[in-house]
Amino acid sequence: MTYADRDFHRYTRSYWRNCDTDERRAIVDENLELINQGVEEWNEFDTAFAEYIKKHNILDPYYYFEGASFSGNANFRGATFSGDVDFKQATFNEYAYFREATFSGDVDFEQATFNEYANFEKATFSGAAYFNEANFSGDVDFQGATFSGHVDFEGATFNEDVDFQGAIFSEDADFRGANFSRDTHFEGATFSREAFFMEATFSGRAHFEGATFDGRSFFIGVENKSILDLTNVTAKNSVPIFSGMEYKIPPIIDGLSVPEPDGNSDSYIASYRQLKMIAIAGANHEMEVEFFGYETQCKLYLDETPMLSRLLIKSYRFFSNFGQSVWRPALGLGVIFLVACVLTRITVEAGYDPVACENAEYTGAFGSKSEAALSQSIDFILPILKADRGTLRQRNQCLYGHDGVPGINRVINFIQQIVSLVFLFLAGLAIRNRFKIK
Repeated sequence: MTYADRDFHRYTRSYWRNCDTDERRAIVDENLELINQGVEEWNEFDTAFAEYIKKHNILDPYYYFEGASFSGNANFRGATFSGDVDFKQATFNEYAYFREATFSGDVDFEQATFNEYANFEKATFSGAAYFNEANFSGDVDFQGATFSGHVDFEGATFNEDVDFQGAIFSEDADFRGANFSRDTHFEGATFSREAFFMEATFSGRAHFEGATFDGRSFFIGVENKSILDLTNVTAKNSVPIFSGMEYKIPPIIDGLSVPEPDGNSDSYIASYRQLKMIAIAGANHEMEVEFFGYETQCKLYLDETPMLSRLLIKSYRFFSNFGQSVWRPALGLGVIFLVACVLTRITVEAGYDPVACENAEYTGAFGSKSEAALSQSIDFILPILKADRGTLRQRNQCLYGHDGVPGINRVINFIQQIVSLVFLFLAGLAIRNRFKIK
């Protein structure tokens, strides 16, 4: 019997909906018999079916395994499915092999039961993939799988280790309410759209190291009974939401990259604050400071933020990057030092005709007015190194021709001292934050 003679019209959704229970059972048994002959036989049939679909412009091709029971190993390794596939409520009593299988349409494993190891490594899902409320009793492997359509694992139960390393989710990925009893691996996975993990439970260690979230990601109400590892995770366009998360051990967030606030991110302030609290709980001071900065920056875009507060926030960001930069306040110190020197030298030349330094009452301390001005600026940057009384008199004699300091120079000195103290504080704060000094 050639497959061209096969009754392909029975493999459509419309036929399935209209046939009786006995006919449905017969179709499922037919498919079981075919796959038991081997993957090569199955793929030969699928090739003929694909030609039939194209020739007759079939819009609803469908393979039926609904309620099927696989007593031995189910070997679909490298199998191709040209139409949608229904494994709803199927039972796999032994190993289920779908490694490198290709699903051209939608596939439905809703409420399916996998009693042993399930392997979907490098499988290709071109349409939607439904695994909602599926039960996996053994290890599960989706490593390197490609999901081009919507993915639904809502309410699924994973009783052993599960591996999604390097998996690609091109559309929404839904793991709401999923239960992960052992270790879970999402290292290097890519989520191109929204990722939902709300109310999921991770009883083992959850590995997300190096994962990428291009769209929004939701970890609302997640229960972590072990460790959630978000090391080097990249959230490109939206800040992950962790509100209501429960954990015994704070998530690891070293290298977690999230987008910086902009004019449209006022709604992210709660997310930044939640990340800051996670960093505090995990004693990750560096990430705490970073998320504090983002949280503070968000206030720039809130209508209720007063103008003075906006000015202070902008200044804090510009001069110290919210306590994270050492070089910015150090550069500020250098600038205020040079400005004070120049202003001192200008005011001396403009308003006074002091005796030349070399002819001053106290000779030998300063060779020029510029040298004396530099000495004075240093005093007001580091007051603890202030010159002694004798040197001070020598400097004033050199600069002003007498022991006192003119009013304009007192103002310059006062401003320099206040601004220098601010920059010293910001530099010290950055050093503290850099080395996590408590």
